[in-house]
Amino acid sequence: MEQINECKCGNKAVFNHHGKGYCGSWSALGVCNLFGYCKVKKTHSPELKRFWKKLDKLYGGKQK
Repeated sequence: MEQINECKCGNKAVFNHHGKGYCGSWSALGVCNLFGYCKVKKTHSPELKRFWKKLDKLYGGKQK
């Protein structure tokens, strides 16, 4: 597995997810669901966006 050392914003990557580096991580429903997050640009990884869409379908959008 390739280690990515830099986030898109230029900061040091502390979390690698699907070949991309992120300067932060986001936990959803505990530490078993970790996703990438850029703290500078405040952008979530595409995987996290898909995860929230699935939860919205399951719970009818009542999670927010």
